[in-house]
Amino acid sequence: MYWAPPARTASTPFGLAVSVVLIAAGIGLLKLREWARKASIAYGIYGVVVSLVGTYIQFSYVMPILEELLETATSIEKISIVSAMGAIYFAMCWTILYPILVLIFMNRRVAKEAIAEAEAARTDTE
Repeated sequence: MYWAPPARTASTPFGLAVSVVLIAAGIGLLKLREWARKASIAYGIYGVVVSLVGTYIQFSYVMPILEELLETATSIEKISIVSAMGAIYFAMCWTILYPILVLIFMNRRVAKEAIAEAEAARTDTE
């Protein structure tokens, strides 16, 4: 039987909920809804925080273990460990980049104005 750490067990349903909100926000953004822009901004903030926490955990706990393993590993094992370390660095960069871009684009004047105009047009037709 596979044992999952409590953090992973707790984060899976939460991650699923965030994914559902992101899908709804994406559909809302296509329809130029203000609530979707705000949900995207909230995701951006959440994503940056989670990424920073994840980076701290990786550098504080995971990387020291991999570096320790690297010292006693055979040449074949070293390739795997170095590959894992590279994948971790890449993942850390990507997971913080996307939320930052979401925050930048959702706070641009063009996005705010486009959504405000669409909201005003919907209000006028109702």
